[in-house]
Amino acid sequence: MVSSAVMISPVAERENDGVELLVPVHDVPDPELSIVIPALNEELTIGKFVEWCQEGLRCANVRGEILIIDSSGDRTTEVALSKGARVLKAPKRGLGRAYLDAIPFIRGKYVVMGDADCTYDFRDLIPFLEGFHSALNTSWDRVSAATSSRARCHRSTAISAPPSLRGC
Repeated sequence: MVSSAVMISPVAERENDGVELLVPVHDVPDPELSIVIPALNEELTIGKFVEWCQEGLRCANVRGEILIIDSSGDRTTEVALSKGARVLKAPKRGLGRAYLDAIPFIRGKYVVMGDADCTYDFRDLIPFLEGFHSALNTSWDRVSAATSSRARCHRSTAISAPPSLRGC
């Protein structure tokens, strides 16, 4: 059941594969940053995670959206929506599948990705935005190297940060 604080965006439904975008009533128009997060049964952590993201967006003074790609059987969707995140309901599971399903729905100029289990602390988004803005003045070769393995990192980070900002 979808609460009254949520609207289903008929423009963003894909009938062929069952993917459906749920949009909170107070959605952010024209975001600069998209925080894109796959989730599977994260009911216990998703509320805190969305709050962390919102705090990070406020501190960075950036318009941003939080897009949760959810294939859960629990209340992850309801909790995320109640906290103000967009939720892409995707019936097919898998990390790669989640990102593929999300691509048409990402609205931001920049994208940060991570996990919904509070592994990464999204309260500090400023270094990512600084990295994205400085990348505008560099070559695509350097920008394409902006992914990492979590195993190599010593501090909380998201995989979209440039290597110079990741603390690896």
